[in-house]
Amino acid sequence: MCSLYSSNLLMESTESRKYIQLAWLCWAFCLNGFNNGIIGPSLPDLAENIDQHINEINVILPTTSAGNFFGILISSTCLKSKSLYLFITVSLLLGAISTFFIPLAGNLTNTLILFFLQGLSKGLVDAYCYALCLCLFPSNHNWQMLSLPVASAFSGLTVAFIVKAFQSHLIIYSHANITSISECTEDTCYMTPNRISYPYMIVSLILVPPILAFFYYFIADLLKKVKRVDYTVILDLPSVRSIYLKDKLAFIILIFFFHIPVYGSIITYSHLLTLYGISSPLFQSKSVMATITALFWGSVLLGRITNVCLSRYISMQLLLTLNFVGLVIFSTTLFFFKFDIVYIWVGSLGYGFFQSSFLPSVMTWAGSFLELDVIILYTSLIANGVGEIVIPYTAVLMFQHISHKVLMLLIFILSLIELGLFLAICYLKRVHNNKNNT
Repeated sequence: MCSLYSSNLLMESTESRKYIQLAWLCWAFCLNGFNNGIIGPSLPDLAENIDQHINEINVILPTTSAGNFFGILISSTCLKSKSLYLFITVSLLLGAISTFFIPLAGNLTNTLILFFLQGLSKGLVDAYCYALCLCLFPSNHNWQMLSLPVASAFSGLTVAFIVKAFQSHLIIYSHANITSISECTEDTCYMTPNRISYPYMIVSLILVPPILAFFYYFIADLLKKVKRVDYTVILDLPSVRSIYLKDKLAFIILIFFFHIPVYGSIITYSHLLTLYGISSPLFQSKSVMATITALFWGSVLLGRITNVCLSRYISMQLLLTLNFVGLVIFSTTLFFFKFDIVYIWVGSLGYGFFQSSFLPSVMTWAGSFLELDVIILYTSLIANGVGEIVIPYTAVLMFQHISHKVLMLLIFILSLIELGLFLAICYLKRVHNNKNNT
């Protein structure tokens, strides 16, 4: 009896440690949300900081995305070393240091280098956190995996409000006889001081606790003071598990193309929404657009929490279908009413809510019937990295050479592409199931 009790107590202790580590993983994953949420609202002030035109500094978006892509590629070569705690520690440290020095860069070249390093750390943290989550919860990881992007969305929401508090603003003199910011001159308006360095420094300090936590786990693991992580789930190759990859190649190709626009469209919308609002016929202030961006990340957070809760009660495929219905409705709203600020508010909230869960929901859904957790993980993350380069870069080129008005058209087209690829995956799944049942 005593032996059974101590065994149960040990099991409970091991489980509780797993969930404590999951909490630290969520905190670490906040780096991604900070990276995604801070750029858009702070971009005009960063441009002013280094005396660059806003169109010239737009190149930050594909630069940080390129860093993210290389981070994912580098992480794929390091998994077999069985040192995820150390890699997460180093990746977070790189992210915190590069973020701290971004507003102190002084010129465009140094700024781009630091944003590349920030993106690199984001890609590393992205891959290593998902991989460690798979190791901690190898058999049933639906809601645990979904909790990581929930943390990312929360930090994206938080940092947008932090940036708003330190933005410089154009203030109209009380004696000025004008009604719109677009009519401002030196005699009628003045600019408040630029304090954009503070949000970046605050973000760096927030990342210190998880850096220390994972360094502790690394030392404890090295000294064998904690139960070692089971890495077999990420080292177990398909050939070892008798899974024929060739039969599922079509799935993997579709999943790859599906994930290209999934997160790239979210960060593109978040990064460029402020520029869209202050430059297009909307002529809104930076403060108003920063608020919409913050609420956009709030809707992303709410969408992910809702999907985590609903995933326990309804099938993932049904949940994804419902999300696509909402996505098409709200992306259509943004496209047809792109110059009405009320519809921009409503459309942004709806778009963020329904677009939010596809990474990693599709990844966990596909992994459940393909039984290729690690291959699906890296297929999704690499495609996501490609999308974070291609889509922001495309959007920036369209902003510069066509018009800022094309942002909503791009979002609408990407939503339809995602829907088409999802339907193709569902069709292949049905054919695959019928083939296995006969």
